[in-house]
Amino acid sequence: QRQGGEAAMEQPPPAPDTAAAAAAAAAPAAAEAAAASPVEAAGPSRKALKRKLRHKTKWFNASQRTISKRQKKLLAEQWPLIGKSYATKGLVYGEHLDLDAWFERDGDGVRRHLDIGFGMGESLLTYAGRKPEADYIGIEIHRASHAVVCERVMEAGLRNVRLLGGQAQKILERHFGAGCIDEVYVYFPDPFPTEPSEPGKIDWETTRRLVTPAFLSELQRILRPGAKLYVATDSPPYVPHVKAAAADAGWTVVSEVETPPHLQPWTPSEEQGEGEEGAEESAKEVASSPSAATEAAPAAAKARPA
Repeated sequence: QRQGGEAAMEQPPPAPDTAAAAAAAAAPAAAEAAAASPVEAAGPSRKALKRKLRHKTKWFNASQRTISKRQKKLLAEQWPLIGKSYATKGLVYGEHLDLDAWFERDGDGVRRHLDIGFGMGESLLTYAGRKPEADYIGIEIHRASHAVVCERVMEAGLRNVRLLGGQAQKILERHFGAGCIDEVYVYFPDPFPTEPSEPGKIDWETTRRLVTPAFLSELQRILRPGAKLYVATDSPPYVPHVKAAAADAGWTVVSEVETPPHLQPWTPSEEQGEGEEGAEESAKEVASSPSAATEAAPAAAKARPA
């Protein structure tokens, strides 16, 4: 376009009479086009804009994706028992959650875990079923996931699971008090992959990622002393992104493993024989040892505030 523009500028200007004749010939056609399509000339109608805005979902609310009639009924009947969201009026802007009252037990001595982006609830329900003495809170933005996990929680009779609907960072900022969480899991967040951008240009898709210095700083506020964050991803570019965010937020990466400790096969025995190169280490040992890092490309990282 630049070359075309420069070439046009190098051409000599038309003669005055030629320019006037061209303008006179074009004027009736322009007037006729404007009269034929007044809406296009003025832009979208007010009614169209209102309809577009009415269906636009605010980014911090639960996603209003299409769900079935059965899921709507399930959410109406069962979600209020274990879940809260802005749509159901369960969350009041700026009001911190009373976790003791919500779980109906004193939180002293009870470890509380937070699963951000629980999806279909595989990890959340597995952990909660293994450790009924601990409390588990899940945050997810998609309502279809709310319906699926809510039903599974009720069917399993899990009394130590509570769910929140909405955008995670906003919910943490507005509704969680300081020092109330022991462990946080962020498993396979959307990496928002993008093509390599030009030097100096902002990679807007990357800025949409969940794990950022701002997110980690807010997370640090709600964590108890010694708490840990587990991040798992199957996107190789996301690993250095998490490391950079942790360094910027003042966090320490404790260990990196190819398989997250909480996603390894679970055994009730605390002791396992060590196989070749420590491949048979128990999940407990991997989770607690800072020296459990591997030299292979990591799929998960464990970090804690410095």
